[in-house]
Amino acid sequence: MRQYRGPLKAVILDWSGTTADKYVLAPAVVFYDVFKKYNVPISMAEARGPMGLRKDLHIKVGKTNKP
Repeated sequence: MRQYRGPLKAVILDWSGTTADKYVLAPAVVFYDVFKKYNVPISMAEARGPMGLRKDLHIKVGKTNKP
């Protein structure tokens, strides 16, 4: 197996909530608004709780409060 042994050339980071914007509310606001639009009551805390899950699982948790 070949291995690179030179100086660091790049760093790839997951900027989506992991590194830079841990407390950004924008994704939770979208979930809150969509649930409200379809007459499914959800609190902002419930919308924020499952952040980090895949969106299909986030929606499931938002509807059932169970992972």
